[in-house]
Amino acid sequence: MRFPAAATSSGSAISAASEDALFTGGHVTAQVRRDFGRAQARSARRVARNHQLAQQRAAQQQAAAQQPSPPPPPSSPPPNLSAGSDPAHSALGICIRNAEEGGSYAWGPGNGGGAYQFVIGTWETYGGAASQFGVAGPAYQDQIFNNAIAAGGASNWTAYDGC
Repeated sequence: MRFPAAATSSGSAISAASEDALFTGGHVTAQVRRDFGRAQARSARRVARNHQLAQQRAAQQQAAAQQPSPPPPPSSPPPNLSAGSDPAHSALGICIRNAEEGGSYAWGPGNGGGAYQFVIGTWETYGGAASQFGVAGPAYQDQIFNNAIAAGGASNWTAYDGC
């Protein structure tokens, strides 16, 4: 009776002579020794190739980790503040108020609020009290806007409003 070709641990088929030796208790023949030697050689080559690939990947990852980070994008130019130290009443402030809320300081529903359409995170970042968010009058809103511009935060608006 013939069995289908058995496979070794390396996945190669054992020859018919090997099968006879394994299943019939016969003597190991020269063919079996050759088959076994070839399987071992293939397995050793495969292990060596996988080891080499792993070393190459590790070297590439190490080289990538040592690469300097790309420089940050250039910052936007500072706004032209024609009114001096009062950005809220400069051409920039007026443009932003008109673009954001049509010039109105009113608070209403939406994704932000007031003349500059602040969101709570921006409001607090530039000194606004959380208790004043949604109720602050024009002077308080202008002060928070001035703080933002003084801290270099013009890009919170200029990138979106075209001012």
